Amino acid sequence: MCIVDRLHIKAKQKGNKLDSNHYKDLPPAFIDDYIYDAMFDYVELFWSGKNYKGYNLGFEVNSQRIDMLSFLIKTETLTGTSQPYGNLTLNVYTLPEDYLHRVREKGEGECSGLKIKIVQHEDLDRTLSDEYKRPSNKWSNAVGVYRDSQLYVYSETVIPTIEVQYIKKPVKTFIGGYDTLEFLNGNITYPSQSSLKVDSEFPEQYCDILIDIMIQNVFGDMKDYNEASYRQQKIINKTF
Repeated sequence: MCIVDRLHIKAKQKGNKLDSNHYKDLPPAFIDDYIYDAMFDYVELFWSGKNYKGYNLGFEVNSQRIDMLSFLIKTETLTGTSQPYGNLTLNVYTLPEDYLHRVREKGEGECSGLKIKIVQHEDLDRTLSDEYKRPSNKWSNAVGVYRDSQLYVYSETVIPTIEVQYIKKPVKTFIGGYDTLEFLNGNITYPSQSSLKVDSEFPEQYCDILIDIMIQNVFGDMKDYNEASYRQQKIINKTF
């Protein structure tokens, strides 16, 4: 685990233009926000395997991407509700609040051997009407779709409980000493000046990568800001 103080120190070390004559120092709340944004970028990068934002990371990082998410994978057993759906049964399960991306799912109890094929919502009707793909007790097959923070499983039998394995949302770091915006807006479950520090769940060996992502985001934003400020001054001074 990488302690939040270490993350803030690494942010200053790697972004050596921060807290200098070149750039003003970022407030602790800003650094915590940037770290949190970088956590989600980290997850998307190694979950999808696609470097959409063009982060400058080596091949050795991308080649071990599954291992780099293992600390965020959780397994939960969900209890659902069931109702008739034509000649099938629709089983509905509410996803955990910290759910981010699916890994796999399987039936529990008497349905432990059931294979659940997840499809896109737009493919659902076509799959349910296809005699080779539709749910079947004979082939221990069910069809599922994720929608609106719920998992819908169509089957020929009631599935009381289901096990889902998923990538959870990262916990946001908090270095302390300030009131979060959520707390100021009335949500007392979020940290305030009197709250204890919150460390990162990220293993220490991956914290450098997290900060590399964060620093690239920070200076990307600053570049945009400086460009916008420059153009604004030109407009004010009517130098176009």
